[in-house]
This record gives sequence, structure tokens and C-alpha cells, in this order.
Amino acid sequence: MKIGLRLLSYGVAVSSVAFAFIIARLLEIYLVTAPASLFLCAVMFSAWFGGGRPGLLSVLLSLLIFDYYFVNPIHSLAVEADEVPRIIIFALSACFVGLLSARQRGAAESLRCARDDLRTTVQELRRANETLQAENAERKRAEEALARSESYLAKAQRLSLTGSFGWNVASGEIFWSEETFRIYQYDRTTKPTMELAIRRTHPEDATFVKQAIERASQDGKDCDFEQRLLMPDGSVKYVHVVGHASRDASGGTGFVGAVMDVTAAKHAEMLLAGEKQLLEMIARGDSLDFILDTLCRVFEELSSDSLSSILLLDPSANCLRHGAAPNLPATYIEAIDGALIGPSAGSCGTAAYRAQPVIVPDIATDPLWVDYRDLALAHGLRACWSTPILSSEGRVLGTFATYYREPRSPAAHEQNVMEQITHLASIAVERKQAEEVLRERARLLDLTHDTIFVRDMSDVITYWNRGAEELYGWAREEAVGKVSHQFMQTVFPAPLVEINAELFRTDRWEGELQHTKRDGTQLVVASRWSLQRDDRGRPIAILETNNDVTERKYAEVERVRLGQRLRQAEKMEAVGRLAGGIAHDFNNVLSGILAYGDMLFEEAPSSSPLKRYAQNVLVAANRGRALVEQILAYSRSQRGRRAPTDIHSVVAETLELVRGSLPANIHLDTSAPTSPLVVIGDATQLHQVVMNLCSNAIQAVSGGGTLRVALAAAEIEAERTLSHGTLASGRYVCLTVEDSGTGMDEVTLARIFEPFFTTKDVGRGTGLGLSLVYAIVTDLAGAIDVSSAPAQGSTFAIYLPLADIAVAAAIEAESPLPRGHGERVLLVDDEESLAAATAEVLSRLGYQPVSFSDSHAALAAFEAAPGQFDVVLTDEVMPGITGTGLANVVRRHRPDLPIVLVSGYSGPLLTQQALAAGVSELLTKPLQSREIATTLARVLHRAA
Repeated sequence: MKIGLRLLSYGVAVSSVAFAFIIARLLEIYLVTAPASLFLCAVMFSAWFGGGRPGLLSVLLSLLIFDYYFVNPIHSLAVEADEVPRIIIFALSACFVGLLSARQRGAAESLRCARDDLRTTVQELRRANETLQAENAERKRAEEALARSESYLAKAQRLSLTGSFGWNVASGEIFWSEETFRIYQYDRTTKPTMELAIRRTHPEDATFVKQAIERASQDGKDCDFEQRLLMPDGSVKYVHVVGHASRDASGGTGFVGAVMDVTAAKHAEMLLAGEKQLLEMIARGDSLDFILDTLCRVFEELSSDSLSSILLLDPSANCLRHGAAPNLPATYIEAIDGALIGPSAGSCGTAAYRAQPVIVPDIATDPLWVDYRDLALAHGLRACWSTPILSSEGRVLGTFATYYREPRSPAAHEQNVMEQITHLASIAVERKQAEEVLRERARLLDLTHDTIFVRDMSDVITYWNRGAEELYGWAREEAVGKVSHQFMQTVFPAPLVEINAELFRTDRWEGELQHTKRDGTQLVVASRWSLQRDDRGRPIAILETNNDVTERKYAEVERVRLGQRLRQAEKMEAVGRLAGGIAHDFNNVLSGILAYGDMLFEEAPSSSPLKRYAQNVLVAANRGRALVEQILAYSRSQRGRRAPTDIHSVVAETLELVRGSLPANIHLDTSAPTSPLVVIGDATQLHQVVMNLCSNAIQAVSGGGTLRVALAAAEIEAERTLSHGTLASGRYVCLTVEDSGTGMDEVTLARIFEPFFTTKDVGRGTGLGLSLVYAIVTDLAGAIDVSSAPAQGSTFAIYLPLADIAVAAAIEAESPLPRGHGERVLLVDDEESLAAATAEVLSRLGYQPVSFSDSHAALAAFEAAPGQFDVVLTDEVMPGITGTGLANVVRRHRPDLPIVLVSGYSGPLLTQQALAAGVSELLTKPLQSREIATTLARVLHRAA
């Protein structure tokens, strides 16, 4: 580029001189003379526009031309002598102008280069600025992500009850996460130190913990240990501490670790160990006093500072007798021994009278303790919770009570432990009572059914006593002379040759025989043979004494069967507790979904896709709600909706679904009466029973066969024992599901109702179908009879009590939602998101919600102005004060104030506590707008 410009400048120089030469020639032709200044102008032009060197070239060319014209005399063109100096001046001027032009052009070139450099620098600065802005944005995103991560971590730690810590051994500096402060119950503003951590350590663990910390700081190795914490309120926490050691650049030791609150797991482990120990004691037949004493000690170990007591009911005197109280004062035990039961007889007497739990948080103020208050306070007792011990038939056997020296209400885990303790106590007491009855019956049977007869060595009966007449039904004349073993159709436990060999060797034989009576019934006898000899020692007769042990044998079989049912029930109960805990948390999630889904459905225009989306959300949420109800079917705390239900229509609807998916190689055979068969139950649960039985039957005949489903009314005239349950006399509905499939052996048949037991391939069965069937049928007071054999198919017969009432008509349309009129609602729920959703629902229904996520704050607001609220809507399970605890306090200030209690896991115990606390209504999560609206309208109308 530069070379081209340079050539152009030289070309301009040559061209300008050539142009001046041409003009001079033309002037020479027409004017005779040409001015010399013409060449000088050309030189100046080329010098200025061409620069220094092209200018010099122009000067050189011009001088040659001057020489050509002015010096050489042969040319006609002449220049005056006085013009020569001027020409020289012009030439010098041209050189000067050329040099000036060259310098100016050099400066311009430098300026242009500087401008290019500046432009390049600006572009680089702009790119650098953009890069810096991008880095700042990335750093901001990273900081936001870090903040979110820290928030998620804090929430995760709170949910998992796991705190974190950091410890610099050299400086002693300690960092605690928010959850660690919460576990140790220190204020967040407190500076954490090792002394604060040790201060919370249980005195019995203090030495061990200090040694573990010192060893870790000296060795610089990881640490892992469990310890107990003694909280300011006297409660005990179990924590698991793990720490990872590391060294910094200077060689100093530091630890990063976690503190996990394992109190719940520890309590569950201790309760499980206690249950195992107690069941072993019951199975061994240990004394009842010892078992009850151990029960009390197990609870006292799980609930710190408690003093437990078991009182047994004396029905003849309608009073309670001392059973066990290992740590209560002896004078107090003596004073309450023999206390009468009644509607206002302290916690225990009232609980036995009501057959319901009685919780007294403060003996000093509760009216139930009017007659016993001074006695309890004199012994330093301030709180007493009592739960009745009930038999399997619901009879009161006694009470389990726990005392505290400070006023307090039970926590959720303490309620669960009390339920389990009373359950174990009922097993122990009922078993001892049954054993006493059995021993008494056996004694009476021995007296009334002893038989004695004599037979000769040919087995011919020679003597037949009155007891034998009564037992077998044959008179003496009919029996004497008969061959005994043929006469009574004896079935021996071993070959008769072996029995006789022992008899002749020892002169005695004992064993059990099976005989047939005159009426054809069979019985089992405990038989004793004694060989009679003459003076020479020769055998002459056999004296046989038989005691009827048929009932005892059947009782032993029944006891084994009951034991199996007990283990099955315990497994179902364990699954129920697990399912109930999961459903409780899931209900909280569904409550928010249903609340916002209702609002979105109402607000969305009818033609908008949002309307359809909201409806789909509600459908899915209600399916989740139905799933929770199915899960809670395993738990005793959640029963299906009880209403008259035509099981015939339920079976018909279910079979329509079955037919739609039935393989072509399976034939469905059905039979049912035309008239309705009504039972008291839940249609959804009954549908699950039929569907699960049919699904299992279809699986059994997958290779082809017949599925038979029959429904019929059955009349049970006398008590009948089935394979899984006992039916009292009465009218029943019998649902039979029979298949011609593979069948089951005895081992499989014994486990079919166990939770999670399945014979299906992995991934094809959960093992919960038949467990759910068992739970639903037994909850409806029914029984199941199962028969099966390998390669012979299976038959399930479900018996449910027949109800003599009509099925209620369905409601065709729902009425409009009742609305409020500005009533102020005190809303309490520790789940902030759920409280916000419920508050918005209440506002839309016409109420003025005042919501709190802290029960203490809610109580403070209420106590500051009790008259400003028209109704209370509170959750039950909350940290600090529970919903029933809040209701107790509110009732003392406002007895007329309606209170609605909400819980994700309801049950009989919570119902009784709610009633005792004065709760107007109890609702189960998740809630929809209609439930909230109708309930508030109902309780406010009732209060008005």
C-alpha cells in the first residue's frame, strides 16, 4: 500500500513538469515566449503534493528543461537574465515546500498511526470491559448460587436434624451452623466454644466426651462417638458426633464435622429392645408382677423424669389394685391401692371409668383431682397421664399411668410409647388371665371326665366305670366284652407293637390316644396304662385311665394360631406406624397443592387453558390424597368412611374393570343375588379388597384357567373359627374368589398376609395387596378363610357382617361454598408456606385471617387481645405448643371461642385429647376449600 502511494507521488511530480513543458511549447508556438514561472508552479505543485523526494525530482527535471531552453542558444525559447535569480529562488522554495510537505505528511502519518493505535486500544479496553462485566455477572450468579446452596443446606440440616461445625485446635475458634445452635439450644448470637458444648453434656458422659475431644486434638485424627445432652428443661437428647481432621499450611490441626440429633432413632431402638425383652418374658411365662415392673422401667428409661405406675382392675370391687410402680413413693402407692373408679377419680380412676386416655398436665388445677390433689401434691407430683389397658374385646383390665414432678403435656413420641406399653401390658395381663382360666378348666375336666376301665391280655374290656360311661356314651353292659381298640376305634401315636414292648418292659405306658365316642365324635385322651400281674409275675390285665384333653389340645392349637395372628398383627401395626408417619408429611405437601389449585381453578377464565391445567392439578392432588388414605388403611389411626354400602354394586363395578384387562385364556365365572347386600364400610376399601383378590387370582392362572367370583348371604348359627379370624353367630356376606391356578404350599399359605411378602418376580409385586385386604376386612369386623394346595388352585372367602339398613342416596350436586362475613380467624401452622396458602383461602372465603407460624407468638397475640378473634384454626403437631395445648390455654380465656384442630395423622388418642381440650371440630389434612368453608360456617353458627 505504501509503495503504491510512493509511486503515485513520483508520477505526480513527473506529470506536473510534463504538463508545464507542454504548456510552454504551446505558448512558444502562439506567443513566441513562455514565462519561466510556469515551470516553477509545476515544481511547487509536485513538491507540495508529492513530498520532498518527488519535489527534488521535479526541480531536477525543471533545471534540465531550463538548461534546454535558456542555456542552449539553438532553441528559440529565451529567458531574460533577470529571471534567473527568481528561478533559483523558486527552486529553493520548491525544495523547502517539499521538505515541509514531507514533514507534514510524516506528522500526518504519525498521527494516523497514533489514531489507529488509539482505536485498537479502545477496542481492547471495550473487550476487556465486556469480559470484566461477564466475570462480574458470573461471580454474582455464583454468589447467588452459593446463597441458595447455603439456604438449601440449612433447610436440609433442619429437616435431617444434622448440624455442622468447624474447630481450629490452635486458636480455639469454633464455627456452628444454625442447626447446631438449635440442637444445643443456644441463642444464635452466642459465641460457640468448647466449654458451651461440654456444658450441655450429660454428667454421666462428661468424662468420656472430654477424653474423646482431648484425644482428637492431640492425635489429629478423625473422631466418631455418641453422647447424651442434658437440656435446660431436663430432657435428654442423644447426638452422634463425627469429625474429620485436616492440617493447614502451617501444620495446625482443624476439624470439620457434623452433630446429628438421633434422639428419635435412639428412642425407637430402646423401645424395640424393650418390646423384645418383654415379649420374651411373656413367652417364657415370667410372673406378671415382674413383667409389669419391667414395663414401667422401660417407659421411665424412654421418658426422663417420669414415674410410672400400673394399676389392675378388680371388677368385683370396682376399684384399682396396685400392679407395679418401681419408683413411686411407697406411701403414695399404699394410699391409692384400692381406689374406686369413677367420672372424677383422678387420671387413673377416670381413665378406667371412661375406657379412654386421660391427660392431666397440671394436677394442681385439674378438677378430676379434687379428691386426690392434696395427696399427689404432698408427694411432689404435678402431672399425670393415664391410659386404660384394654383386652382384645375392649374390656378394661387396668391402667398405665406416668407422673411428673413438673406440669407438662405429653410429646408425640411419648404418646406412641404409652400406646405400645399399654398394648404389651394388655397382652401380658390377658394371657395370665387366660392361663388361670385354662388351669381351672383343666382341673374341672380332670375331675369330671376321668375314665377307668380294665381289659385282659386279649384287649377285651372287663371293667367300665361311670366316668367312662359319661365320656364315651356307652353303658357298662354295652362296653364289657368288647375288644377295646376296635370298640373305640383307637388311633395310636406309635405302632402298637412298640407300645406293648414298653408296657411289658416297664409295666407302664403314657401317651395320647384318639378315640371315637358313641355319637361318632372324636376326642383326644391322655392315657395311662398300668400292667397288672399275678403272684407269679405273669401279666393278667391292663388298667387304663383316660383323661379327656380334647379341649386342651384344641386350646393349644388355638394358642399357637393366636400367637401367629398376634405376630401378624404386630407386623401390620409396625407397617401402620411407618405408613402413618409418611402420610403425615405427605398430607402437608398436598394441603398446599389443593389450596392453591382451588384458587387457581376459581380464578382462571372458563375458556382459558389454565382452567384445564388447574383441574388436572386438583385431580392429581386428590389422587395423591386417595393414595394417602390407602397408606393409612394400614394404621389403626385412620379408618375408612363408614356408611351403608351395597357390596354387590362394588363387586360388579370391579369385575367390569377386571374383564377389560382379562387375558383371552382365562374364563371369568360370576354369581351373585339380584337383591342388594349391604355392609357397613367404605366403598373404596371394598373395591381394593375385590381388585387385589382378583389380581392375585389372575396371576395364579396366567397360563390359562378359570376365575370364579361369587357373592352370597351366609347364616352362621354358631361361633366358627376360620383360617384367619373367628365369626360369631349372625348374618354375613360371603365374597368368594376362587382360581384354578398353581395353588400354594403350607409355608406360603402361612405367610400370605405378611406385609411385603410376595411370590411374584422382582418388580412385579409389592407384597402389600393381601396385607391391605387383611387390614380392611379385620377393621370391618370380618374374617377370612383361605384354602389352597399346590396345583389345585386357591379359594379366598371373605366374611363381612350383613347390615339390615338401606344404602343412603347420593348427593346429586354440591351446594355453594358458605362464606364468611369478615370474622377474624387466628390461623396457626408451623409450615409457613401452608399457613400462607390457608390464609389466602380464608381471605377469598370472606374471613380476615391472622396467621402465625410460631405457636408461642400466636398465643401471645391471643392473650394480648382475646376478644379480637372469632374462631381459631390450628395445626396439631408443632414445635413448642401443640394444637391441643394451645386449645387448652385459649379455652381458659374464651370458653365460647370455636376451635378447629387440623392434623395430618389423626387417631382415637388425638380425638380424645382434642375433646378434652375443648376442640369444636377435628379435620384431617389435606384440606380443600369446601372443607374449610363448611367447617368454619358450622362452628361459627354453633357458637352463635
